[in-house]
Amino acid sequence: MGRERSFKLRGMTNGRAAIVTASCLFVAGCVTPTDALTASSCPGAAPSIALMDTLLDRFNARDVPGWDATFHYPHVLVSGSTIRTFTDPAQQADTIKNLVAQGWARSAWGDLRIVQCTPSRTHVAATFVRFRADGSELSRTAAIYTIDERDGRWGVTLRSLLPSET
Repeated sequence: MGRERSFKLRGMTNGRAAIVTASCLFVAGCVTPTDALTASSCPGAAPSIALMDTLLDRFNARDVPGWDATFHYPHVLVSGSTIRTFTDPAQQADTIKNLVAQGWARSAWGDLRIVQCTPSRTHVAATFVRFRADGSELSRTAAIYTIDERDGRWGVTLRSLLPSET
């Protein structure tokens, strides 16, 4: 059976070592604690969350050009063992049509939070939930989105999806 292991960093327990490590990374500017990531503490947070809401609104409206406008091109999609680079919006044109054929009616954010942030780039942890027309859940997928500001415009540069939970 699994035996619990503990390590010590110069006499520190796991918890203290983790706190010291996280504190050093925070002071060095490598990591920003999630609780500190608000629109007022990081200039990239508010535009990134607004972009994610626009992305979902346009997707649910089946507005393919509007949805495409939330991405930078090229952008990368990592899904399962597949890595795709999209260089043109036309490459995503059938996404919504294919979901509708599977019974999809709309999507919602199950979770949406900034996990890392700079003034021009954020990493957003999200869970999107897809629903059928009767309101039942079709799928639930966790993802990380990298959102960048380029030439004054915010857009998704990378999406990494975990396998659906349902």
